[in-house]
Amino acid sequence: MINRQRLTIFFILLLTIHTTQVSAGDSFKGQGLYQQSCSNCHGTRGKGNIPGMPDFTKQQGLRKSDPGLLQRLRNGRGTCPPFAGIVADEDLLDIISYLRTMRR
Repeated sequence: MINRQRLTIFFILLLTIHTTQVSAGDSFKGQGLYQQSCSNCHGTRGKGNIPGMPDFTKQQGLRKSDPGLLQRLRNGRGTCPPFAGIVADEDLLDIISYLRTMRR
């Protein structure tokens, strides 16, 4: 039989690992890249210049993992064009890191 204390520690560690979000990008660099590549549609502050755009200050559209968002940026979605082959993955991760810093 598993010791109850060990089981509790295991679940706490599992929860911590599962819910901790690690960003692989550089948010400072991502800010400049965002202004160049994204701000025309998404706004300089992330609130959206076009109806239907997510409001990044409310973390809309950012509830995916970094790899999930990277895939979305590579492939494009809706009116957002695909960036695969245009913007390097490292730069896209920097943009994602910057998006995660946006708050009201």
